[in-house]
Amino acid sequence: MRKLLFMAILLYTGSVSSSNSDLSINSLTDSVDHRFYLIRRLEKTVSLITTEANLKKRLCYSKIPAGLFVNKHVKHALETMKREKNMSAFKKVWHDILAYRFIDDQTFSSDFVRLMLFICYDISSDLCKNTPTTTYHELEIKEEVSVNDIRHAFYVIQRLRKPVKHLQTKALDQLNVSDGPLSIKRHEHNAEILVGNVTFTHHRIKECINHIYTSKNSTSLLEAIQEYTLYKHTGDSVFLRELLTLTYLVYKCLLLDMFSDQPESITMHELHVLQEIRDAIHTLEIDQIIDGIDLAANKISILESVAKNRHTTFFLHIKTIAQSLLSFVWG
Repeated sequence: MRKLLFMAILLYTGSVSSSNSDLSINSLTDSVDHRFYLIRRLEKTVSLITTEANLKKRLCYSKIPAGLFVNKHVKHALETMKREKNMSAFKKVWHDILAYRFIDDQTFSSDFVRLMLFICYDISSDLCKNTPTTTYHELEIKEEVSVNDIRHAFYVIQRLRKPVKHLQTKALDQLNVSDGPLSIKRHEHNAEILVGNVTFTHHRIKECINHIYTSKNSTSLLEAIQEYTLYKHTGDSVFLRELLTLTYLVYKCLLLDMFSDQPESITMHELHVLQEIRDAIHTLEIDQIIDGIDLAANKISILESVAKNRHTTFFLHIKTIAQSLLSFVWG
């Protein structure tokens, strides 16, 4: 009886505080998402600047003004860095970031980013002009990025994981840029680029397209996708749509090249579906464009498996014939 009464009290108190609990859970979830975004955006840069700093030993910690920092943990780290003249304290704060410590303290994250900017600037200005800077200009942390943007980016990254992994194996394959899905037309003043029937306006995607036409491969596209997986363009809907559209067009180009070599391997219905996606791609939802990428990527994987099996079967057949001839000769 006491046990039942105790459980009833627990259920009652739980129901009374459920709204506050949900509120605190939602707040915590949002904070976790923002910290996840921060980590993904910074991890590459942190790795580079700590290596750079340890190797060069040129950082002038005394030039970093302590008065610009309000968070006690970051201020203490800066004081330690100035006293010890190394990056150990900075790394400790980074480990706190990775461990999701002080997750509700906005000043902790913002001061850490501010400290990183000073270190990146110090490294960039100290290195020889002919040496590429670390990633000072790439360090763009958008404070206005919403939780929904972060979650949507995470979803898209997971959806792209398999096709991107496959694209990496074909990054250096020659692309037909003279006609077909990747035929190009430039508008006046190069403000827009028309690829097939699709207009591209985002400066980063236009850089990819220009590189595709000079190199005739998809390495620049993979670099842009990698930037997105590091949450660099989170919340930029134009970048995402044009990135996915270009990815689909590249996959379709690769698929049509395989079709020219194996015309019997793709049905007319499949070609019709791929063309329908291309024709309507400017009106499709993000999910639908990714579905089209999946469709093209899966078809390429199937064709590659068929070609590989055919190749293996052919050589096994030749080997069998050779063995039969040897047996006949040596009787």
